[in-house]
Amino acid sequence: MSILFPLLLVPTYEATNGDPLLFYSTVAGVLSGSVAGDHMSPISDTTVLSALASECGLMNHVGTQAPYAVVAIIISTIVGTVPIGFDAWPNWVGLLLGLAAIIVFVYFFCKPVLSPTGAWDPFISIYIKLTKDETLEQLQQDTIRAASGEDLSASQTVAAKKLEDNSEPSVEENPSKDVAAPTVEEVVAVPDSKEALATEEVLDA
Repeated sequence: MSILFPLLLVPTYEATNGDPLLFYSTVAGVLSGSVAGDHMSPISDTTVLSALASECGLMNHVGTQAPYAVVAIIISTIVGTVPIGFDAWPNWVGLLLGLAAIIVFVYFFCKPVLSPTGAWDPFISIYIKLTKDETLEQLQQDTIRAASGEDLSASQTVAAKKLEDNSEPSVEENPSKDVAAPTVEEVVAVPDSKEALATEEVLDA
């Protein structure tokens, strides 16, 4: 957006002799394209930060977010950009049609976050079948367990401990483990070598 604005706005204004309709259409195109790309681009700052904040793989985040951005692009193009550009209806009609289309999509195609069946919306289902993403398959199982009221914090703790290589619980974590008592030889301090030699000389004398 910061690159295209100075490259397009001034030439557009000069080429159209300041025609407000074409100028505002150009501004709208740059803004809508930048927002759509911001949701789907793996080099977008907000996309990278969202993946980091949710501890999710960057490309996994992009792959699961892109279908929703594509839906918004298709709806805005069909009921907004094209018909309004050809004066088929005024702007407010396009806004109402777009809002109605998004509501229909959300209530008839999308799934709740904690679905008892772990069902995905059609886009994610297709993505899982194509990529065989084990992370999303595991998330589906966790969603079913969470929807049934199961506490996932304990299982996550056990799974985290399993990832530790050759780790053993400390004495505080496992007090039942017997600690070998030190032997008498370990308790008694070994005399200094110089003192031992002096004692032997006295005894020899």
